[in-house]
Amino acid sequence: RSVPIVQDARLRECDYGDFEGRPRTEMETARPCAIWTPFPHGESYLQVAERMHSFLVQLAARHNGQQVLLVGHAATLWMLEHWLKAQPLDVAVGPFPERPWRYRLDGALLPAPAVRAGCDVTAPPSQRIPAQGD
Repeated sequence: RSVPIVQDARLRECDYGDFEGRPRTEMETARPCAIWTPFPHGESYLQVAERMHSFLVQLAARHNGQQVLLVGHAATLWMLEHWLKAQPLDVAVGPFPERPWRYRLDGALLPAPAVRAGCDVTAPPSQRIPAQGD
């Protein structure tokens, strides 16, 4: 059976800016700050959450009650955990087990996360001050 393939830029990976290609350990230490503060010349996970929210609203309207397959990157999965399983953004953005995931979208989404002051992702870990609640 033929299944239409629809590409949507809102499912792309987070734009890590100057952190693209850096070792995973550097990314992991920068991640807590990058939830609210964009990576230098990139985007924050909050920005990823906002574009994913837009995608999910449209998906719910167009495919209500239908089964769909999403293909994306880690940031896509983190945002599904955030929006569809009500995980706080700072909890959702983290390591996850390698396995298939199933989500149910009933059109009822959480409100957009509150914007908070962030921290400098380029600062050494010992000098970072995470946003309140992190």
